[in-house]
Amino acid sequence: MMEKVLAILWDIMSEPMWKARNEVKHSKTSHVNQDELTHIAERLCWYQQHQNEVLDYRHRFLLHFHLEDVRRWSKVTKKQNS
Repeated sequence: MMEKVLAILWDIMSEPMWKARNEVKHSKTSHVNQDELTHIAERLCWYQQHQNEVLDYRHRFLLHFHLEDVRRWSKVTKKQNS
């Protein structure tokens, strides 16, 4: 009986909300992706500016990039470098 109740809850309430959420998040016109890329780029720039305060000298080589490079990087590359 409980399995039927959960199936009905999923079919009637949860699944439509889940589909709507995915459409919003993954649509071409969604601002979520662009906001995330902007946030990552800002964080990379912040680390570059504050590297002496937050990074050990042995890890500063990780910040040898130009701000123009950040604009050209793909989302995957930005996430790997942040």
